[in-house]
Amino acid sequence: MTIATRRLGFFTPVVQGTPVFALDVSHAENWRRSIRRDGGYWMGTFSITDTIFKLSQIFYEFLGFHFEERSQGQTTWEGIAYELDLNVNGVIRRRSLDMMYNHVWSMYNDDSDDVQTSSAVQGTASINRYGRREEVLYLDGYPTAAAESRRDTYLKEYQWPYPRVVGVNRPRRDEAAELKVTVAGYAFTANWRFETAGDASTDDASTWVQEIIDTDCEFIDVGSLESNTTQVKKDTNVPMRAFDQLIEITDLGDENDTDNTPWRFYIDNQRKAYYRAIDNEPYYFLKKGGLYTAVGGNTMTNPWQVKPTVIKDLDFPAGKPNFDSFLDDARDFYASEVEFGDGLTRPLLKTDYFEESEYLAAREALRQQWEVDS
Repeated sequence: MTIATRRLGFFTPVVQGTPVFALDVSHAENWRRSIRRDGGYWMGTFSITDTIFKLSQIFYEFLGFHFEERSQGQTTWEGIAYELDLNVNGVIRRRSLDMMYNHVWSMYNDDSDDVQTSSAVQGTASINRYGRREEVLYLDGYPTAAAESRRDTYLKEYQWPYPRVVGVNRPRRDEAAELKVTVAGYAFTANWRFETAGDASTDDASTWVQEIIDTDCEFIDVGSLESNTTQVKKDTNVPMRAFDQLIEITDLGDENDTDNTPWRFYIDNQRKAYYRAIDNEPYYFLKKGGLYTAVGGNTMTNPWQVKPTVIKDLDFPAGKPNFDSFLDDARDFYASEVEFGDGLTRPLLKTDYFEESEYLAAREALRQQWEVDS
């Protein structure tokens, strides 16, 4: 079966303005990425083998760059270069945005045992280069001076994602330098900041979603937010990261919906956020392992373009109604995560309901690889 080609490319960081093309990495190996119901574009990985000179340039310059996958003229995945592992003669050095915090404050108990909050300190140059990633340090039983000292030390240590040695292995003979790249969807950046939009008032759920995006999500813009008049108190008892709060709101659903239709929140192309009830009408039709966009379709859909949605399994016996379910037909199921990449011929479809779905997806990936190799 012929699989549509894909192209991979780096673009200048979003914090520097509109991304501009910087480097084609379509020659990368083992590209694999996933898309989730909540979050949208999630995580992807690939590797590049080249000279140390070329790889070190990417390693030192491209962390935080915008990244896109394109197929048949469409953007089919996008994210941010999140972690880079450079392996030179068995020594692995890592630069990671997951190990960077450039805006830090502390919460601590003073001598009277009252919880106090320090002022924040920040690394302005780091924020200008990568965006603001916050951390709060919870310190129990420390006076003000000690809490502030720990805050300052923490910022100094973590404000820059400098290379850290994470592995020392015996190299294979004539082993070439290798760069392993992890890219993350922009949903990850929504957890870089704590939610500050709440004012303790009661409001519509969709209003609070928009306020959190506008106030606390530096990299994300509003795409389309469906109205949801479920009443919520816009407040948290403890510091809550923005994406975690958005998902908590999403999981509430709609109190006015008698069908209890689940909702989803996700980031799609151009870093646009979408908040909406899940449509229970099948978008894809599964037949003999292939996905089609019509019941009688003869051409399988481009696997790079498949996203989480409702799928009807046409190979299952004639459908019966699902009572008290948002899916009307027993042949329908919701693929809450879609994984695809090099070496696969069909997308791996995962559901929320059983841990076995991860195992089954891994087994299917291995079976597809055997088919390709044979």
